[in-house]
Amino acid sequence: MLYSRTLDEVAMADQGVWFKLWCSALADPDLSNLSLEDFARWAILGTYIKAHGTAGALRLTAPARALSGLLQVGDFMALQEVFHRLPNVVVEKENSTVSPETILTVSFRNWAKYQGDFSTPRVRKMREMKRSKRRGEEKREEETRIPPYPPGDLSPNRDHVKNAPEPSGILRNVPVDPETAAAGKQVLIDILAGRLTREQGNLKLQRLGLTAP
Repeated sequence: MLYSRTLDEVAMADQGVWFKLWCSALADPDLSNLSLEDFARWAILGTYIKAHGTAGALRLTAPARALSGLLQVGDFMALQEVFHRLPNVVVEKENSTVSPETILTVSFRNWAKYQGDFSTPRVRKMREMKRSKRRGEEKREEETRIPPYPPGDLSPNRDHVKNAPEPSGILRNVPVDPETAAAGKQVLIDILAGRLTREQGNLKLQRLGLTAP
């Protein structure tokens, strides 16, 4: 049927990349009554609306040559005749006092039911589950990589590494040469940075004749 009423112009197309052709279409009595050519036109029209329409509706201005060519009809009148033959296709004519051109809005009934994108919540949930799993794995890897430290000044953080004690703080109150003092400070930095355990660091300090603070 052809309906006559004023319609708001569609602002932006969905620009979809797919059109769902349900397997139930094979058993649909209305679709089964179509010739093979008109069944193809029905599928092409749905795909065209998905790409260029909004929420299952497409605004057409005569002569609509692009769609006429896709549906292999000769003119705009023949195009309208095709629309009337296709099931669940609604055609509405826009009454315009501004333009003498014929403007139609073509839409599919039950578009949201059959063509809606219902994957977004599911995809979002799956991505969140994957992120949580990845964060857990990274945390376990970090715990495995960093050796346990007793509480106190030897916990590995950047402030402690930057503020490692000067050589005079690790000596037994006896003078040492600058080279030994520098080596001792480097050992402390390695302990605080987690590159050495406290036991390994103490052993190195003992070999240098030094002790940890």
